[in-house]
Amino acid sequence: MKHNIDAEKGVLGALLLNFVSAQLNTIDQVLYADDFYVQAHQVIYRAIVELNDNGHLVDTVTLVNYLKNNNLLEKAEGVAYIATLVDNAPSSAYLKQYAEIIAELALRRRLINIAGKIDSSARDEGKKIDEILEDIDKALYGLNRKLNDYKPSSELVKATINTLEERKNSKALYTGIPSRFTRLDDMLSGLQNAEMIVIGARPSMGKTAFALSILDNIVTRQNDEVIAAGFFSLEMNGELLVQRLIASRARIDGNRLKRPNLLSTKDWAAMDDTASLLYEAPIFFEDTPNISLNNLRSQARRMKAKENIKILFIDYLGLITVEERTLPRHEQMSLVSRSIKGLARELNIPIVVMAQLRRDAEGNEPGLADIRDSGSIEQDADVVMFLHRQRPKGDEESSSEELLETQLIVAKNRNGPVGTIRLAFTPRFVRFDNLERD
Repeated sequence: MKHNIDAEKGVLGALLLNFVSAQLNTIDQVLYADDFYVQAHQVIYRAIVELNDNGHLVDTVTLVNYLKNNNLLEKAEGVAYIATLVDNAPSSAYLKQYAEIIAELALRRRLINIAGKIDSSARDEGKKIDEILEDIDKALYGLNRKLNDYKPSSELVKATINTLEERKNSKALYTGIPSRFTRLDDMLSGLQNAEMIVIGARPSMGKTAFALSILDNIVTRQNDEVIAAGFFSLEMNGELLVQRLIASRARIDGNRLKRPNLLSTKDWAAMDDTASLLYEAPIFFEDTPNISLNNLRSQARRMKAKENIKILFIDYLGLITVEERTLPRHEQMSLVSRSIKGLARELNIPIVVMAQLRRDAEGNEPGLADIRDSGSIEQDADVVMFLHRQRPKGDEESSSEELLETQLIVAKNRNGPVGTIRLAFTPRFVRFDNLERD
């Protein structure tokens, strides 16, 4: 097993010999207690970090006192061992270099451990390939991340105060990613990291159009932070989605895009400008039909790791398949829902998912009980909103040129108010816009 005891002793000795808080700050983002191979070194390093975090001076006296008070002195190999660390301490100039050696060797040990698990799983013929690949992806994604079993209130309070101070000094109007739908952003303070946001509606109400309108607002906004986004389309291929984005942003009748010979010179100019803008936009599409839950999570992790996506859209929830096909439908959807919520927390990004409503909801104002296939979706989701309007008689909406007032009903908002927002839907552009402004 790869390790370097001398480097571990060197780091601890250098810290204790002439402790300066700034020295620890140079390595605490690189080196964690679990990276030390020797258990006593883990205990000592964790104690040094804790003393520093609480504003105490760090030397052998304060360290030994801390270890005694917490019944950890024996695990740290006693006073005599700690003294030898200081007696043989190298110059603090080597501190960062030694820390990097320890961290790299710890990473190698974890890789060896993962490789062993992969080998074992691959030899297990009773385990499905998708499950093996999912386990590998998850292990590799979390390889370099610090894992804590629990956090003391002091750590969370400090992080909370820092976050509030950052918000106070920030010029950003919202804490989350603005959707550019004014009333919705006021209600949610933007789309929040680690949240599962459900958009529910009956067919043809515009779930995909609304998601694409949010996507367009987020990734093509001017003079602002560029936000990368992932879009999983299980119902429509990527090329059709891009056609809809072009029609929506260029304000070109979507039906005319199907017959380009009907487009005017003005339409072509608008389409070219929009295509150029979307060409540069950091949007990443996955259009595998009926994608499995395991593959979806794997692809989402890759998008996050490789493209640093800040938000993910899934259209739609009911088309995600699971390995456990023998389970009743509502249990399958419960599994999908819990997994999507867990993925949002793991990647620390908002995940916006579309969901169908029960047939009984047709023509009526929808509520949480109308989400199709599973009651767990409404429990897992942080935000649930519904698109609703009375269907017009006569001509279909797709051929209508007028604005259709649509209600966006925020029925659940775990961290804020609920209510109804009025939006404008233009069927020929397949686009939603603000209808009312403060």
